[in-house]
Amino acid sequence: AELIELAGDEVQQAREQIARTSQLAKIVLAVAVVAAVALAGVIAWVLGNSITRNIVKLTEAAIELQGDNLDARAEVDSADELGQLADSFNAMAARIKTLVGDLEGQVAMAQARLGQAIESISEGFALYDETDHLVLANQKYHQMLSEIPHLIVPGVHFKQLLRVGAERGLYPDAEGGAESWIEERLAQHHQPEAPFEQPLKDGRWLRISESKTPAGESVGIYTDITQRRQAEEELRKFSRAVEQSASSVMITDTSGAIEYVNPRFSHLTGYTLDEVVGQNPRILKSGKTASGEYQQLWHVITAGGEWHGEFLNQKKNGELYW
Repeated sequence: AELIELAGDEVQQAREQIARTSQLAKIVLAVAVVAAVALAGVIAWVLGNSITRNIVKLTEAAIELQGDNLDARAEVDSADELGQLADSFNAMAARIKTLVGDLEGQVAMAQARLGQAIESISEGFALYDETDHLVLANQKYHQMLSEIPHLIVPGVHFKQLLRVGAERGLYPDAEGGAESWIEERLAQHHQPEAPFEQPLKDGRWLRISESKTPAGESVGIYTDITQRRQAEEELRKFSRAVEQSASSVMITDTSGAIEYVNPRFSHLTGYTLDEVVGQNPRILKSGKTASGEYQQLWHVITAGGEWHGEFLNQKKNGELYW
């Protein structure tokens, strides 16, 4: 009986020991599970933060590149897919910077060539944008508007140049009615048609040709025609002198066809201008002058010389005259 009781006590003690061991094992397992879960959470949080940071870096770099910062790069230090994406992005950004640099160089070269071409022409050149503000002008344009060259700078308004020029007497046509002249000139500028001529106060004349670009900009070409106008004025003076001359005047072309006779010729010969234009001077031939004298006349004048002499000619009515 004692042995049975002793064995029972030992069994009981063994059971209690098993129970305590089982309870401890459960506690240890629970702690291990909790620790594993916590560790897994920490790992996920760390990895999640790393991925998030890399995505943010890529996004920020893309935004900077879109904002014209061609030096923007994604600083992602990893060997995963995000690292490969960052490498591709950086390579693309570097390529874009190179392409933009090449294009900017080409644009700068084209602008320089355009500027050189504009400066090389003999006419004045001016380009105004669609709001009438000056974009560029060559030195010839500055020289032509000698009263206001300091105002001819990019950004100045076309109307301002007109007004200041009119106030300083640069444009004789504006005297006594500057405002109306300015409005008329602006209308020509906004709706250009045929070229027109404009006098300046110092006696010079400009031929102005304006046109519109498809973008609405205004291009002006200014040609100094002072010498031509002076020649025309001299010709008018000569014409008046010939018209009023007391001497008979006949003008022919190089083939001898009559182009003009003055009123004194018509009065003397009886032939009107319409009757003799296109005719040969031989219509005045009387038959009383030797042919050698006519040959001598034409030889001298076709060589550019001056001939002096007398002919016995015949009028329209058959009357002879010297």
